Amino acid sequence: MTTMAEAIIGSAAVGTAAALELRDLRVRLGEAHVVNGVSLAVEPGAMLALVGESGAGKSMTVKAAMGLLPPGGQVTGGSILIGGRDVTSLAESDWRRIRGSEVGMVFQNPLRSLNPTVKVGAQIAEAIRIHERGLSSAKVKARTLDLLEQVQIPNAARRYDEYPHQLSGGMRQRIVIAIALSCAPRVLLADEPTTALDVTTQAEILRLLGDLQRSNGTAVVLVTHDIRIAEDHADRVAVMYAGRIVEDGPVGAVINRPRMPYTKALMTAVPQPDSPPHSLLPVIDGRPPDLRNLPDGCAFAPRCPFATETCTTRDPQLTGTGEHSFRCWHPLANGASDARD
Repeated sequence: MTTMAEAIIGSAAVGTAAALELRDLRVRLGEAHVVNGVSLAVEPGAMLALVGESGAGKSMTVKAAMGLLPPGGQVTGGSILIGGRDVTSLAESDWRRIRGSEVGMVFQNPLRSLNPTVKVGAQIAEAIRIHERGLSSAKVKARTLDLLEQVQIPNAARRYDEYPHQLSGGMRQRIVIAIALSCAPRVLLADEPTTALDVTTQAEILRLLGDLQRSNGTAVVLVTHDIRIAEDHADRVAVMYAGRIVEDGPVGAVINRPRMPYTKALMTAVPQPDSPPHSLLPVIDGRPPDLRNLPDGCAFAPRCPFATETCTTRDPQLTGTGEHSFRCWHPLANGASDARD
């Protein structure tokens, strides 16, 4: 009898099916509504940046798409589609079959992702053997060495026999990427993959992800709190706040003409190269809402300088023209809100 996972693995995306699509996805973690109606799609060979402050719901969104919610977390509504196939209700045994082969993940901290007692080559080889049991040891090792070269590990044959602690932070993250790509998944979820790295190494890792995305036709979802990273590397950006997408569109449209005040605030709250020495970093006033008790109306209203009575009592829906959508009663126009009540 063919399992649901086997049907997914054995089928290609039909027509123009997105590599990954979320439809009105809702996730609870205890009493908190951590993901509250997220809909997005990423096409093969494209990179979508999921941007927002800590606690916005970014990581929970991608963990749900990987079937890796923490204890107490559950999908309570909506659907997850990989290559056009619904995987929302997969059993854990079936999820184990498609993790790696259909969807891979790069986590924030490579030291926590890698086993410190196992050589890095063996960890990559293990990921290959799990999904391709018929390969000989020689072929598994050859593919492992090829992956090490793909992720630009120098002296790959020597590094194969080294332990994680013998590698730099950037090289460890490259090993994690190699494991995630070991079975050529159609979707790669990168959850803050450069957080623990210095600026130079961050740039190298992000360039590597972009190169692999284009050469392999992999769809990439890049989770980041830095909207400038999205500007430099993504094709599309979705801005999250309080478990919802509040702005979504091609990266050029969102960066050059943000409509949601929160998006503009994120763009402002980054270091500016032309700022005087010792200048204070701009911050977004207030605090993110309690996801266990979301306010009426727009969740950003208590922090928004343009909020009106309408904003505090009525919940805005996604609107917009063309591919650029936003969730705001008084969207920005030319950098300022057209707010009026």
